Amino acid sequence: MVKPERGGFEATYGTATWVLDVADGTVARGCVVTAHVYVKVHAIYTGDGYVRLRERTSIGVERLSS
Repeated sequence: MVKPERGGFEATYGTATWVLDVADGTVARGCVVTAHVYVKVHAIYTGDGYVRLRERTSIGVERLSS
């Protein structure tokens, strides 16, 4: 993953979005091993610009819990 302090906002956001797309796809197919991906994205992408990414991670974890 591209860390915000190294990659700049646009590249970082794009990379995180792609990672979450992959995680969402695997969850949709029944894989629960991807929970750590949501947790990692949530921890790395802090700050106001990444609120939507963190919301997506929360939704992904909720889907895994149900």
